[in-house]
Amino acid sequence: MKRFLIVLAMIFAANSVFAYQNFFGASIGLMSGIPFYGTPEVRDWNNDVSDQSRIIIGTLADIHFNVSDNATFFLGSDLLCDFIWHGSEAHANHLNYDFSLGLKVFPNLAGFCAGLAYVLGARTDFVETATYTANGTTSSWGNGIKLLAEYNFAHDGKSRYYPTLGLFWKILPRGNHDFDNMICAYIMANF
Repeated sequence: MKRFLIVLAMIFAANSVFAYQNFFGASIGLMSGIPFYGTPEVRDWNNDVSDQSRIIIGTLADIHFNVSDNATFFLGSDLLCDFIWHGSEAHANHLNYDFSLGLKVFPNLAGFCAGLAYVLGARTDFVETATYTANGTTSSWGNGIKLLAEYNFAHDGKSRYYPTLGLFWKILPRGNHDFDNMICAYIMANF
């Protein structure tokens, strides 16, 4: 009888886990956003590039484990590139990279979900201005959080190849009581 109940529980669990989605999936996407640098030195570098041009673009990828229709665990990585320049005279380029581990919860609003993740990341700066030179300077690795909201068009199970649109706010300490905040929008392809 005990074995029968265990087998029945496993069948029930497998049915709920695989009801609309595969257990394992992956996503890759493009993002852009606004970084708010908390380190005074980095803000000075950026301000020192006068009449600046700027491009902020990045990529993100994750693998996710759909434990139920309403919950997904994910492991991910982000790279946000912030390029600031004025011709060939000066530049202040920043590469923000991190790894995340988190949970997304779907509150039965079609494909909408909210999530929270632990983030481990750093920033590398490449700066050449009239008063500063910092090529390859890397910040301290910081432990932060990421809050996200997204709409996954593939969540209902019609096609797993529909995209995901989302926003996140990431808070990462950079040492010496300085924090970088990033607000980003992204689009991801699901596989």
